[in-house]
Amino acid sequence: MGITGGRNIPRVALNWLLQRPTVATIIVGARDESQLIENIRAVGWSLTAEQVATLDAASDTPAAYPVRHQRGFPMLNERRESSTSGTAVDHQPQASCLQCRSI
Repeated sequence: MGITGGRNIPRVALNWLLQRPTVATIIVGARDESQLIENIRAVGWSLTAEQVATLDAASDTPAAYPVRHQRGFPMLNERRESSTSGTAVDHQPQASCLQCRSI
């Protein structure tokens, strides 16, 4: 059963997408009524934090430009982490900050 917990893969994938903080909505397609019902069954339950982390890791891809470049600037970093330390930062733009002035 693994990560699916007895649920089919499309249902798990749709549920995972719905739990992503950057996803506001998903658009599903169905060939027939039974597939539509299966898609609808993706709601009303949640993956565990461990399952979500496993799926996040499996789908992680190298960042493309400009995100890769922006990770060097904490205030533009979508993950809010330092590109050198990998730790989360809470950076507010300031005139005295060399990174803020270079933008």
